[in-house]
Order: sequence, then structure tokens, then C-alpha cells
Amino acid sequence: MKIGYSVEGSMDRAVLHGLRDRWCTAAELMEGPFRGQTRQSRHRELPKICRGLQARGADVLVLLCDSNDRDWRDVLREEEGRCP
Repeated sequence: MKIGYSVEGSMDRAVLHGLRDRWCTAAELMEGPFRGQTRQSRHRELPKICRGLQARGADVLVLLCDSNDRDWRDVLREEEGRCP
């Protein structure tokens, strides 16, 4: 299985590696481009990131973002439905 991912920082990357090591050791992690931290740049970058990882053969796409200083519910609402 190939897991394509895009994250906002090294902590997000470490979480994915830890989950893979714990539950799916045979999976190959394919890192996509580092995502910008502003809402506008994420909105612009996500479709390109998703298409690029799919083109490289990713079976699953994982896009991690944290709330930084915002309520996690607001972040969830913003991120829902971003990938085509």
C-alpha cells in the first residue's frame, strides 16, 4: 500500500511515521509538498497536492493539519471537501 501525505510540519510527519510503524509496517509513505500555513495557500495548494500524489500511485491520501490557535471544529469545517 502506498500512503501519500502532505503535512504542515515535522510533528505531523512524525505522527504518520509512528502510525505506519505501529499498524501498517509494509506501507510505503510518499511525502507530498509541504503545505503553507495560511488558509489561502492551503486552499490553492490542496487540489494540486492531491492530484500529484494520485499520479504517483498513492492508494490513500492523508492531509494533516492542526488547529494552531484556532478551535479544532473551525479547522475541520474549513478542511472538509477540499480534495477533488
